[in-house]
Amino acid sequence: MARTLISRTLISRTLFGFLLSLGVAFSTSTLSDTVHRNGVSASSAQQASVAMLRPTARADQNAAIDALVNQFDDVVFGQEHGKIDQIIRRWQVAPTVAVFAAPSYKGKLPFAIIRGHLDSISQLTGLAINQTADLKTATLRLGYYPREDFAKLPASPDADPEHYARFIQNSACLGLAAGATDQPGDLDRGAILIGADIDEAVQNHCLLEELVQIMGLPNDACHYRPSLFCEADYVYALTHEDRILLKTLYDSRLSNGMQRAEALPIARSIIADLILDH
Repeated sequence: MARTLISRTLISRTLFGFLLSLGVAFSTSTLSDTVHRNGVSASSAQQASVAMLRPTARADQNAAIDALVNQFDDVVFGQEHGKIDQIIRRWQVAPTVAVFAAPSYKGKLPFAIIRGHLDSISQLTGLAINQTADLKTATLRLGYYPREDFAKLPASPDADPEHYARFIQNSACLGLAAGATDQPGDLDRGAILIGADIDEAVQNHCLLEELVQIMGLPNDACHYRPSLFCEADYVYALTHEDRILLKTLYDSRLSNGMQRAEALPIARSIIADLILDH
């Protein structure tokens, strides 16, 4: 994917007016990815992941740790969305979330589902994520818009027009996050767009995926399955391993801006502790 497909300056004049100086285009799901994914319910995802985390021998235990470390490496430090350096990025202060929709939206917004996901993320990260009705003060905006409005987001001058057009046409949802340039690794604002005209099941998957990825786990990987981060899977709840990844990212032994070479051995230790505690 071309780096910074969405213009950092012009996006402030579109749906996310507060996103000035946008630094990172975090995550997207495409219709081709989601419609053809293997459907995984919350209960079956949990059963499969619990089975993985009950290793019967040391070799199995080491393999489970390796899989989670490789997954963490790819989803945190991967290059698919154009990150130019490899550092830990996460929210230092809990985001305040505002939910809104296009005037043309006729459906019922899934407030209970959103609140449930935010509570789960709060529990795993230690950040008390609150909601607000005030779009001006929200640091994370979550909007439901028809996908035709996605095309109104202008590309940056160096983006390939045809590539960008395909990217927008195939996107079921978009997620973006940014932080101050003088605080490397600190995320302090973000925005999510969910396609209002796509299937409800795809919307619900996109919702969870974007909320989790915008916390600092932006990339896809399939070192274990099922997983929210695997393009081949289509899940509605974090698997136990996914929960470990998010909890690892926000462990106090890691710090914002920490380089990959320093962070990965620490992440391995955290993951091993969480597996052994299970």
